[in-house]
Amino acid sequence: MKIFLAASESNCILDYIESHPSMTVYNHLFSYYYTRNKSVLERYIKLNKRFNNILIDSGAHTFHTAKNIDFKAYTEEYASFIRATDKPNVVGYFEMDIDNRIGYNRVKKLRSILEDSTDKIIPVWHKNRGFNNFERMCEEYNYVSISCLPIEGIPTEDLKVFVDVAHENNCRIHGLGGTRMNILDSIPFDSVDSASWLFSSVYGRFRGRKLARNSISDCERLLLSFFDWRENTVISYFT
Repeated sequence: MKIFLAASESNCILDYIESHPSMTVYNHLFSYYYTRNKSVLERYIKLNKRFNNILIDSGAHTFHTAKNIDFKAYTEEYASFIRATDKPNVVGYFEMDIDNRIGYNRVKKLRSILEDSTDKIIPVWHKNRGFNNFERMCEEYNYVSISCLPIEGIPTEDLKVFVDVAHENNCRIHGLGGTRMNILDSIPFDSVDSASWLFSSVYGRFRGRKLARNSISDCERLLLSFFDWRENTVISYFT
């Protein structure tokens, strides 16, 4: 199982990686939404060859409540980003899974825009699509994903059913937000991701020790979280 650190777009993290050229950079997940920032984009283009595995999220979650969004134009921009920056170490690009905003039929049309740019699009299954659709996804794609977040209402033990179906079809499966220990220890996802490493940075608590907010800078706190997760979670599960 590969664990990807989500929310990897921080200039603080990218600056550190840039300044340590011998550092091995493991699995990271970037959001296209945030890489549109010029500074982040420049660093991403410069550094992406340093990462052993990269996943790119569409950033669609940011649109769950946003208004007046031209989803087609955004998707076309996402496709242009893919064409301009794709590298062999980018293992997949998540689709625009905004079924709750525009319906699944329109999501599939947006997916086709992305598929004109790459064969590495990862569809994201949600309950509204039905289990039969998940089975078809596993037959048609070599990498699929499913949300492990409680909001989907899928009991942890039932996640193994989805993993088994994917593997029966020789399909890899990614668990979005799937780094709870009961999932890591019992559900054989091929990969998972989480932004949980940021919690220590936000609350200043590291392995039971509370740091005074004014004792270190925000960037130093972020780096502490980054290295804690990198050494104790990502590498320990890294295969």
